[in-house]
Amino acid sequence: MRVTRRPTTIPGVGEIPGAAEGAEVATSASGGGVADRVELSEAARLRQRLKAEVGDASAIDVDRVRALRERSVAGTYAPDPRAVAERLLGELARDLLG
Repeated sequence: MRVTRRPTTIPGVGEIPGAAEGAEVATSASGGGVADRVELSEAARLRQRLKAEVGDASAIDVDRVRALRERSVAGTYAPDPRAVAERLLGELARDLLG
């Protein structure tokens, strides 16, 4: 089954009653005024917030990786332990919720 995001407004009609944060509302295909409602779970909302904070974890910054590799080989790379711990905990949270 494929679920697509539908707009919560219809051009020329205005906002659909019942549209709220975390919910999507779409009119039925029959046009009988019946609306479907989807509510996101707390876990789904948390995943959205984490993704907004962390960004796209799958994107690789090739230039940054190259620079870090050079610093590591030269012995000048000294990461902040607190920043490393925060990043690891963020990744753990994402994995547990995914």
